[in-house]
Amino acid sequence: CAREGRKLDIIRRNDRVCFEMYLLREIKQSPTACGWGARYESVIGFGRAVLVKSPYEKRAALDRIMEHYGAPAPFSYADDILAKTEVIRIDIESVTGKRRD
Repeated sequence: CAREGRKLDIIRRNDRVCFEMYLLREIKQSPTACGWGARYESVIGFGRAVLVKSPYEKRAALDRIMEHYGAPAPFSYADDILAKTEVIRIDIESVTGKRRD
């Protein structure tokens, strides 16, 4: 993200965070509106947000994002752009999960 903004203001005051991820496997249709459902897996985690300072760690994190979206490696980041980019790492303290088949 950018080096300034509401999200960072909040994290600087309170680094406690919660995150959620899910994988939607299938929508189950029904003749009635309230009969619909889904097959899914989800995770909710709690931890602390850490603003990454190391240029090496920033590059590694950005590489993972680029790989996730299918960009071809190798990646390069201009120093001036890297300096304007904030990377937030979550140090996970607990996780719970749920699956619905």
